[in-house]
Amino acid sequence: MLGGAAGAGGSGILGVLGLLKKLDITASVREDAVSLCPRARSNLRNLNNQIILKIEMIEARIFDTHKTVSEMRQKYVYFLLAAVGACIGFAVTQTSRLPLSIWSIPLAPALILWGASFLLGCRYIEQRANVITIRALLLERRQLELNNPNTELPPLPDTTEDLEAALKTLENRSSSSYKYQLVFFVSGTCFFLLWHIADMWRRIPEHMCLWV
Repeated sequence: MLGGAAGAGGSGILGVLGLLKKLDITASVREDAVSLCPRARSNLRNLNNQIILKIEMIEARIFDTHKTVSEMRQKYVYFLLAAVGACIGFAVTQTSRLPLSIWSIPLAPALILWGASFLLGCRYIEQRANVITIRALLLERRQLELNNPNTELPPLPDTTEDLEAALKTLENRSSSSYKYQLVFFVSGTCFFLLWHIADMWRRIPEHMCLWV
């Protein structure tokens, strides 16, 4: 649900801005259309300012919502990172004095999966930081275009289309990292429990009967 809200935030911003671009509600066009009526020109200029203000408020709310969702997801990721670190430390402590044997086989995939979960959590944090940076650049660019319709703006290092494509790619990657971090953590825990059960079975005396 959080992923859907985050995606809706990004698509909402681009949708609003795309609609404005299609409508092309710039002050110069409206002034040309009503050049013979000063009062109408003044009214439309005020209307233009009100529309821009409302649009900026909507953009700010969408951005704040996306930021809140992102912070909630990061807290969850940090929790899983702490849990993975605790599990790895516990496994190392429990097996520090045990010799290597065939009974230790389930422990290897457990540690590998936990390590992969930790790596995905770190990648998610990095990717989300890049997503927020790109989205902030897009918002800044769009607001400059709205506030200065007749001014040629300095070009960005990348075009708007390139930034939007990079944003979509990072969104998909971060969603995958967020999803599989939990999957790998739970899978590693299952392998660790399997190793623990096998180790307890190994310690049962041969003369002891479990069915009595």
